[in-house]
Parts: sequence; structure tokens; C-alpha cells
Amino acid sequence: MMSQVDLTNDSLKTAFGEKGGQIVHIRDVERGLDCDCVCPGCGSTLIAKKGEVNIHHFAHYDSNGENCNESILHKLGKQIIQNNRYVVAPEIELNSQGTDLADREHQRTFTDNAYKLLFKEVIVEQACGDFRPDLTCIAEREKVHIEVVVTNDISPEKLEKVVESGISMIVIDMSGHNSMEDMDTLEQAVLYEAPRRWAYHPAHSEIREQLSRELEEEIASANLRLKTAVTEHYQLTEQSSSASATPLLSPTPHQVLLLGYSSAFGYSRKKGRDFDISLLKVGKAISGSCSSNYTVRSSSGYEEDTMVFDESLIPTLETMQFPCVAELEVKAAFRNGRPQMIVAGIKS
Repeated sequence: MMSQVDLTNDSLKTAFGEKGGQIVHIRDVERGLDCDCVCPGCGSTLIAKKGEVNIHHFAHYDSNGENCNESILHKLGKQIIQNNRYVVAPEIELNSQGTDLADREHQRTFTDNAYKLLFKEVIVEQACGDFRPDLTCIAEREKVHIEVVVTNDISPEKLEKVVESGISMIVIDMSGHNSMEDMDTLEQAVLYEAPRRWAYHPAHSEIREQLSRELEEEIASANLRLKTAVTEHYQLTEQSSSASATPLLSPTPHQVLLLGYSSAFGYSRKKGRDFDISLLKVGKAISGSCSSNYTVRSSSGYEEDTMVFDESLIPTLETMQFPCVAELEVKAAFRNGRPQMIVAGIKS
């Protein structure tokens, strides 16, 4: 029974040779130099070793030691696609991410499953402008370039030219394989299973732009709901039952009447722990709401309330004159292990 071939020097051993312009497997040729094959990578004469001990393989007859595994896989990959005239296209997953004022993450995603891409024609090494893709594949409704890579990915310069051409490109990564594998395994890898990606597809840019627009709208809506909730919670706009009341300082929606601030830290003997607290003094509209057993004759003006703020705002607050109106940027944060809304920015 034949044993596994020693691949410690796989540059001289391969299961594939080139005969009459086609890459052939070791099983399909005669033994020794009668195989009439050359190396698909370097063009050197090959000898077919088909003995009774080692697994059958080709070796370089002149033993020049050149590593041809990458070149053989690259050339064989192109031949497999050209002969079969199809390939499974990569899956697509495009994302656009962002956060709202409360630091909550929002995401819009587009996905498209893998599918078999059939070609009417496959052309090897056809020039496209000033670059030359491995394969130019003509499908029913589109043209697609394909690159088969083993150790070196496509260069940024080549990718730039691909983008300029406006033609899609698929990259198939064969780095996980070697030229001692059988033909069926390598065909399955090239056509279906080897990692692959869209290096470029003109539709993807449009999809990303659409996702970004949808994400911006979603975040803007979330921020508006957050600001409205904060405004309603703190009653930051005046609610006067007197039509003639004209406040000297009149906040618009999403603005606050700022009365002052304080920021301090130290040790509380009463609570037996350190404290660090920064509070804005804001004007909360005096409520004019009535209930079944409580009637407000009239109300106007503000009463003092407090909001926690980030101490990084102190330099800004030190330049402000109080009272004044300002728009607050509010976000959710954890303080002392509990979620809390804090003021993270001020626009006067």
C-alpha cells in the first residue's frame, strides 16, 4: 500500500503537471519522463513518480528547487473556472453603525446569500484598461472579474484600477490548499468552498449610502425622542395658566433655564463614604396641572431643580453668566452602579 508523500519539500512535489497547454493530474499520465509534462509554475521538465511506496506525484526533473505550489494552484484555479464556467459568488453583509445621545448603538444591515454565478464565457488574462485580471467572466447580465490568490492578495494599486473600471471583482483565496491534493478536492474548493469575497461591486457603494441615510434618520428620531422625554421629565418649558405672562428668559423646546451650578467632592461623615457630585441648577416650570381634588387658580415662573453634569463642562460653565437659557446634550451613563441621565454638553 502506498504511504503519504513526504511534503517537507513540496516545491519539488506536485500532483499536477502541464501537458499540451492543460493542467493534468498525475493519475492521467504515463510513468517517468514519458508523462511529457512540464511544471505549470516554472515550465521545467517534470518526471512522474508512480512507484509502489510513496503516493504518486510529479517532481522537477532538474531539481532546481523552485517553489511552484503557489503558481500551480493559481493556474489550476483559473483553469477550473474556465472549464466549468460557473462559481459560487460570495455572501454579502454590509453594515452601518452609530450611537445616539444615550450611547445606545444603532445598526442597519444588508445581507445577500451566496448563489451560483453562471458564465457564458470565461477569458483568461484579458487586459482591462491598464490592468489584467486573472479571469474576465461574462454572465447573462453582467461582467465579473475573478482573482485567484494563494499567498499575495491583490495590491491596493490594482484594486484602485478595478474600482475605476466599474466592473465587479471576486477574490478566491486558495491559501488553505496545496498542489498535492486531488482534483476533486481542488475543484470543490475553487467553485464552492474556498474563502471568497467581493473585492469590489459598484452596487455596494449605493447600498452603503442608503444604509447610512437610514441610520442617520433612525438616530435622529431616537435623539428627538430622548430630548422630548428629558424635556417633559424636567418640565423645561414654561407652562403658564396666565396668557399675559411674559417671562424675561423664555426657553424654547429643548432649551433649559440655567440658574447656576456647583461641583464638589469630599467625604460625607453622615453617609460614611466619599462623594463627588456636579449639579446644574435649572428652572423647572411650576406646574399648572389640576386634579379631581386640586385646582390651580394661576401659576407662572420656575422652581429650582437639579441635573447631574459631567465635570468636564466646568470650564464652559465658568464663562457663562446666570441666569441664562441653553440647550443641553444629555446622555445615559452609569454612576455608582446605576443608570442615570447626565448633561454631557451645553450650547448657550
